[in-house]
Amino acid sequence: MKIKTKGKELVEALELVSLKGKYHNGLTAKNGQLSNFAYAEIDDDVLFIYNADHSTVCKIGVDLIEHENTKIKSVVFDIDKTTKYLKPFGDDETTLVVGDYITLESETTKAKIPKVLEHPGIAAITRLKEFSLPDNIVEEGVMPTFGKTTFESSVIVIADDLANASKACDAVNNAKFKFDTSNGIFVISSERNNLDKIETVVDTIQQEGECATVEFCGTFHKFMKNGVSIYMKDEAPILFVSRNRMLVKAPYLER
Repeated sequence: MKIKTKGKELVEALELVSLKGKYHNGLTAKNGQLSNFAYAEIDDDVLFIYNADHSTVCKIGVDLIEHENTKIKSVVFDIDKTTKYLKPFGDDETTLVVGDYITLESETTKAKIPKVLEHPGIAAITRLKEFSLPDNIVEEGVMPTFGKTTFESSVIVIADDLANASKACDAVNNAKFKFDTSNGIFVISSERNNLDKIETVVDTIQQEGECATVEFCGTFHKFMKNGVSIYMKDEAPILFVSRNRMLVKAPYLER
């Protein structure tokens, strides 16, 4: 693999797929991240970067200035190490070459770092790689299918509104969120119990399908950008989609 892109853009993408933030931990939330590894491969003129664990998988696309086909079609990055070495490149055009190791080079700077042999969440990543939105997704009533789940409800919102609702829910401090599309409105809430909770109504650009309620854990809003399509089904995975970005989270089910 040989690609050329802006070093700063690659750093931002790697940091985004790490999904650093608050994660559910019993009755409270603690700082964490999805994983410290990222799987990347080229599709057309875009480098798609993936990350996953047992309950979450995401991908983000980075536009490439140029690329060359080689025998090595993919690479797994150590996110912390790669971003640390990439940051000195700033916004310079940076060439990344993957062989026995990873070489980073601009007009003024050069670095070498080891690559990771395999991503621990490759099974989930493979499922997301095989998924695509239907070509007629814009038609009314058409819902995507991810794995065995055909979604039944969808909303389109602005990422900033999603972020504001998530930040309001942070007051509860358990990193557990409930999305509800009942009664023709979209409500995001978080609660410990009936006497300790918060909920907020989020403006929607579009809302379609049946009512659905999904509860899930962990950070999500920083990953999305601009317009965000959200697909849901009761007690099923939830899918977030924006340009060149996808995020799937498993539902939180009370035991």
